[in-house]
Amino acid sequence: MFFICGTGSKAVPLSGTSCTMICPACGKTTVFHVCWFYDYFHLFFIPLFKFNHRYTATCGGCAGAFSVDLQAGHAFRKGRASLMPHHLTPISRNYSHPSVVLCPVCGRQNPAGSRYCNHCGQPLE
Repeated sequence: MFFICGTGSKAVPLSGTSCTMICPACGKTTVFHVCWFYDYFHLFFIPLFKFNHRYTATCGGCAGAFSVDLQAGHAFRKGRASLMPHHLTPISRNYSHPSVVLCPVCGRQNPAGSRYCNHCGQPLE
């Protein structure tokens, strides 16, 4: 007998469930767009179960990307709660250039070795 099974990944933008709050990166009140990511196991291309759930929120103003707490993401997706700034953890946008340092406050790029952000003046870690 021959079975076709495997795993896959899916990204689902949560349309109609965006929220407005103060961005921890840029400090402006903007709309955040929330996306739900998960992996799934399929048999004959029919998804059987989902696992490895994760949520991200993106600031509409500065395009800062944030990881959302799992419990808060589930509640937000089901419409039971709204997101708050303390549910967000910044995601580093520095994937391809290790010589670039990102400011933890405004998210702007700075040359390696910089002690202070060239845009907002905050100390760099």
